Amino acid sequence: MTSGPFTFRLIGFRLQAPRLSRPSSTLMFNLILVAYFLISSGLVYDIIAEPPSMGTHQDPATGHVKSVPFMPNRINGQYIIEGLSAGFLFTLGGFGVIMLDWANDKSISKRNRYLFTLSGVISFVASYSLCIVFFKIKVPGYLKGE
Repeated sequence: MTSGPFTFRLIGFRLQAPRLSRPSSTLMFNLILVAYFLISSGLVYDIIAEPPSMGTHQDPATGHVKSVPFMPNRINGQYIIEGLSAGFLFTLGGFGVIMLDWANDKSISKRNRYLFTLSGVISFVASYSLCIVFFKIKVPGYLKGE
């Protein structure tokens, strides 16, 4: 038997459920942004496959062992640092698009609109360019006819 929207009576006991307030839009944005970063970083792959954080490569000329942040010639494999850096770049590019959207707000000053536009374009272009560089490191000779 109920005697209110969140009050329950059960065998002489009165239980009242707490009222939950609606989460703010900033909190939801931050949660979705962190989830996007973790998913695009390959967190599920890292948990299942347990790859090393970085690889090593022995230089044939000197015999010294060097750290390698990218797993070369394997599209479906990654080191942890490679996934985190790629996820950061994907998130940076997405945030650049969000800043371009913020630049369309008519209620902010003209100077801030220009700053949002410039910051959004720079972060999007930098993210795209570095993703292309990462892909060329990952797959050498891609689209070069080799």
